[in-house]
Amino acid sequence: MYNEFSGNSYANMSVYKAEGAREAWLITPMLDVKEATHKSISFDTRADHLEGATLEVFSCTNYDGGSDLSKYTWTKLDVKLSTAPADGYGNWVSSGDIDLSETGNCVIAFKYVGHADTKKGGFSIDNFKFNQEPEVPEEGKGTGTLEDPYDIINAKANQGEKDNKIMKWTKGYIVGFIETKDGDPNNGKVVFGTSDHVKTNLVIANSADEADASKTIAVQLPANFVRDDLNLVDNKGKLKTEVWLNGSLEAYFGKPGIKSVDSYSLDGTNVVEAPDTGIIGEGTPINGADLTDT
Repeated sequence: MYNEFSGNSYANMSVYKAEGAREAWLITPMLDVKEATHKSISFDTRADHLEGATLEVFSCTNYDGGSDLSKYTWTKLDVKLSTAPADGYGNWVSSGDIDLSETGNCVIAFKYVGHADTKKGGFSIDNFKFNQEPEVPEEGKGTGTLEDPYDIINAKANQGEKDNKIMKWTKGYIVGFIETKDGDPNNGKVVFGTSDHVKTNLVIANSADEADASKTIAVQLPANFVRDDLNLVDNKGKLKTEVWLNGSLEAYFGKPGIKSVDSYSLDGTNVVEAPDTGIIGEGTPINGADLTDT
């Protein structure tokens, strides 16, 4: 049930390779809600290949660690969960703050069910929090146009589903890259600074001096002029440069990202697009030639 991807560790429940139906429960220790200052919980979920699998969340005040779960009283909680297509991954979705003030001391249980007639379908759970002061979400900016581009917050909030790509403009500062070298201790993680070997991606942020990976978004650099012009191996001077990118808002490295960039700007006005290869014009006539089958 433990998984790790791109340097992020989280719980995962799936019917993949189960060879039959699977029911799994992930249960927290007893939460001392009565003595808590902030009587609420929150967590993130991400669904994948969601066909024939479900996730439900319950509270229980009388659970004592026993294995026969039918002996206890489970109260289903109304929570916001991630969704996903049958052939891909969904986005990480926050549950928001779930009030337990009327519940009393309790455990929280995540019940996963994967049906026998499906071979895929799972849920991942991360960032479970209890008795923490609710975070006031920072508001994003922009509408996704060149004149009013998304900032990093809105680029993450407006991700498209698989095969329903959303091409939008996003503005940010180039601050680093995602390491992709096997065996490197930073493999899959955000590295702030330039690189001597990673040309395939960038990381951008709202601030040129950002040092918090959670406030960045990864950008796939396609194998064309975009990669040639912006990668941090050949263009180390681009570090901390502000850039406007027109790309598809979709998952990259398992998190909200930007892919298929087809144009960019360094000032928000002059757009760099694919070089014009020209139009094939009229050729020189062939005179006096006898063209016959050979």
